[in-house]
Amino acid sequence: TVFWSQTYNDFSEIEIPRPTIPAKNPGLLLYFYRFRAATITKFTQQQAQILREIVPQHQEITHNYPGDYYNKAQNFTDISEQLDVVALNNYPVWGGLEKPVEYGKIAMKLDQTRGFLGKNFWITEQLIGAQAHTIMGYLPRPGQARLWSWQAMLHGCDNLIYFRWRTATKGAEQFCYGVLDHDNQDGPRLHEMEQIFSEAKQYSALIKQPIRAQVALLYNPDNIYAWKIQPQSTALDIHHEHFRLYQGFVRHNVAIDVRDIRQSLDNYKIVLLPAPLLLTPEQIERLIAFVKAGGTIISTFRAGIKDYDNSVYFNQPNPWLNELGLKAYYIESLGQQTYVTIKDNNGNSYRAGVWRDMLESMTANSSLLCHYTDEFSNYGAVSVTQLGNGQVIHIATAIDDQDFWLQLAANALARYAIDANLTPHGVELIRRENTEFILNHNADYVDYNGVQLAPFAVVIREINNYKG
Repeated sequence: TVFWSQTYNDFSEIEIPRPTIPAKNPGLLLYFYRFRAATITKFTQQQAQILREIVPQHQEITHNYPGDYYNKAQNFTDISEQLDVVALNNYPVWGGLEKPVEYGKIAMKLDQTRGFLGKNFWITEQLIGAQAHTIMGYLPRPGQARLWSWQAMLHGCDNLIYFRWRTATKGAEQFCYGVLDHDNQDGPRLHEMEQIFSEAKQYSALIKQPIRAQVALLYNPDNIYAWKIQPQSTALDIHHEHFRLYQGFVRHNVAIDVRDIRQSLDNYKIVLLPAPLLLTPEQIERLIAFVKAGGTIISTFRAGIKDYDNSVYFNQPNPWLNELGLKAYYIESLGQQTYVTIKDNNGNSYRAGVWRDMLESMTANSSLLCHYTDEFSNYGAVSVTQLGNGQVIHIATAIDDQDFWLQLAANALARYAIDANLTPHGVELIRRENTEFILNHNADYVDYNGVQLAPFAVVIREINNYKG
């Protein structure tokens, strides 16, 4: 820490970070994030221990998570390990939002909630009416609460509670509308809830089935903290960079686990590694071993720059790119309104933003699949490296076009013969044994596979050619 006259002789001299004119030391800030996260985990552990000493063994201990996993100094994996089951407050729309959260981002949040303990979870607050403390926004349309409930159950929720039963008349939550309105009379939301409960009871065995995924999206709390400390681009949203990799696979309707980078990769064929700014040597070793054993990793820009202490690796090549036979001498932050064009080897063009690394292939087992089209046309934007029995596809910029991500996902899934079903945007197709559930998140009618889906519809039907 001897830098800019920052010298500590004793731990007691270290102050909690405060706003300053220059940026604070990113190493200090990362350790402060870790300290805050560890404090919350320890508190959860203490509370759980108290409860375990007084409640019957059959009672499970849980805690309701707020659902924003990318903007808090909390390690939800560590917290979850203190609990018996994870629970989520699921709000696809809140307050002054004029439209719901993108359906794929809701799916990713649900998959991440399931991933903390690698098993099904509860929802302790599921939205059923308009929600606000002060500013009101989007009103859930008739049938949309049913849609969101089924999405949650099909992504691993097997116990669901609506918030709330009666709408409050006093306090900060007067405008958080529940099953019953302020008049305390039966109404459309009650009837919608009754329909959901009836259907859930009918299909409870399918809902409670464990979800087996061959695709994993990895998150790393330290990496998320590092990006929060130094975004490096005004356009950087680390939550969205995780979704950028997730989106192509959710459109193909394959099961996806969202797991902590430290968790086992044994069950997966494809691993998604979004913007891994901070990667330790131990993590790199595990990931490369996964690839050499036959797996595919898809990583994105600014990979492998930082070590465990949030320091930049010194006096050595970038450890991640070096394993891939790549080098990136030129780098550029693209900001909010700056975009570049890249072109693949078949002549297809795509728009990219946020950030770009200019890749050079340094080894025979790495090749460039896309190039930039401006002054850096000699440099690559996308590469593939063959390692052992597997491959690493590295994407050195933030590509906007969905077609790119759909094709990338299709190619990766085909490599392992993973069953996939591409659906129109906003349509989810999830199968359980001889039953398929088709969810239309769109506000318009959609024709899919011989079915006309009404806005916000949930269609449940048997598969005629199911073979078990």
